[in-house]
Amino acid sequence: MGILHISTFDRALLPACAGAVLTIAAVSAGNTPAKLDFPVITVDAPAYVVEPLPSQLQFPTSDNKVGPATPDKRRGKSMSRRSGQSGSVEVSGKWYVVRFWKDVMGQEKRVHACERICPINGSGKLNQSERQRRAKEIIAESGADTPECLARAEGVPNGVTFREQAAWWIENAQQRKRKPVAPGTIESWQGCLDVWILPNLGDISLSSVGNLALKGLVAKMVKAGLSPKTINTYSQVVKSVVASAVNEEGEQLYPRKWNHEFCDMPVVDKRKQKTPCPTSEVMTGIIATTKGYKQMYLALEGGGGFRAGEAIGIEIDKHISADFRTIKVRQKVRRGKLEHFLKTDAGRRDVDCMRQRNTPSAREAGVMKLGDERKTDAWKSSATAEPCRS
Repeated sequence: MGILHISTFDRALLPACAGAVLTIAAVSAGNTPAKLDFPVITVDAPAYVVEPLPSQLQFPTSDNKVGPATPDKRRGKSMSRRSGQSGSVEVSGKWYVVRFWKDVMGQEKRVHACERICPINGSGKLNQSERQRRAKEIIAESGADTPECLARAEGVPNGVTFREQAAWWIENAQQRKRKPVAPGTIESWQGCLDVWILPNLGDISLSSVGNLALKGLVAKMVKAGLSPKTINTYSQVVKSVVASAVNEEGEQLYPRKWNHEFCDMPVVDKRKQKTPCPTSEVMTGIIATTKGYKQMYLALEGGGGFRAGEAIGIEIDKHISADFRTIKVRQKVRRGKLEHFLKTDAGRRDVDCMRQRNTPSAREAGVMKLGDERKTDAWKSSATAEPCRS
């Protein structure tokens, strides 16, 4: 019995064999040629063979050009790629110091900055954890990890600066119709801006003045020995300048949630505030060594609780009652100029000079004597007289 051999076709060649005539050769066991007597077999190609198979490696001849590879461009400095630095605490001579990186204007690479932490021995020495904590505070105070430091080093403008906004805030506070600020308050604000705030925060972008920037300023004021009340007052100026930046709808551009714990803001202890109050013996001695209107001025200021400007601003024909027992506080004098307002709303008051109903006090007797004299140049008896300076 002969063995039937059918050649195996590649699947890719099946479409070409569609409709072809396959010849089957019968081969005997002894490889003896046999009589070729076989029927003609026609093979129909399956449907899936007729359709060409898709190829993922075929490209249109018009789109076979590949652009040349370009090397990655070198990226510049960016604070977003920096995770912050803790510095390296080292020994330098007799001091523990912290070294950290800092951007410098005109240089591509950062340089090492070095600041003292504490002495190695003796008073002021800190343990290891305290040294590390102090090192982080020094880096934060230097602003080395802030975008403003990088912007200054690269000379890149970064919006409105704190200095520019502070100038607008001062001008607006004087010109506004709603609750205008007194000239004395303006001078106080301008003084703290010039001495403390602007030298430290003036060139920083207003959008970047937040808790971290305020913390650095507070640390410097504490180190300089400023009182807690002064530090809180100056910090309030910083907050007011930031809050003064608004859009066309009057909404704050840079709302802040100030964290006094993070800023390490000193707590004001009213028991330790400087509130000098002369004793009766001191006032008696002062009055005994003066004469005339100066004696009356000092007696009123000390005994009646008047501020210096309030006492000078009293007009005899307007603010002293007919029985010389009541003084009305309605205005004040500041630097030789009469101001028709007081420091606070609570300052508007009537002071009773009588201690007992039927017995006039020494202060009341002095007021009566001054009223009897009616001297225009003694104090401030009329609007045309030149007032004393406060």
